[in-house]
Amino acid sequence: MIIAYSIDQTTFNNTLKTFCTETTDRFISGILRHIAFKDTEELVNRYDLDKWKECVALIFSLSSSDKRKALLSKLARRLSSESKDHEEAVIFCYILAEEFDEIVEMYSNKISKEKTHSRARKVQLVESTTRLMAIYSCLTVDIKISSNFERLLKELALVCLEANKKLLSYQILTKYAPSSTKIINYLIQNTN
Repeated sequence: MIIAYSIDQTTFNNTLKTFCTETTDRFISGILRHIAFKDTEELVNRYDLDKWKECVALIFSLSSSDKRKALLSKLARRLSSESKDHEEAVIFCYILAEEFDEIVEMYSNKISKEKTHSRARKVQLVESTTRLMAIYSCLTVDIKISSNFERLLKELALVCLEANKKLLSYQILTKYAPSSTKIINYLIQNTN
């Protein structure tokens, strides 16, 4: 292939096609074909999910910035649907794709599996919203807070109120959910 590449592009492409059809290692031939022809869409569809980090690196190496977000989102969806062992990888891909609403949806689903007003739900709520607030703060794009995220923040604020953490509740709402004026006004009026 190196010799074919040194001759011209047509010779290289023909050699690569021949190699890809005759080799018995489908994974290697597939990766080479995707790299050579910059077919990152197909790469995302077929890459070994246990090597998702390599796939992310290839997306950044082989695709233009305008296609990157869509490819990363597609990889995240594939990881989510085909493997339950890659939750952190899904979140990582969505962070790189700047798809905050998808991350909120994932955490919201985790929280909703817990019984309302249970201790387990409160713990899951605190852990999840803490992560969401950290992710939100790190993203470089301007993100409008979704109603789903705002609902989680309000629930967290109420949990803080139950624990007599009025100041924390107030800080969460004023920073992330300023449209929650009724709760904020209540906190202002009832803060010692």
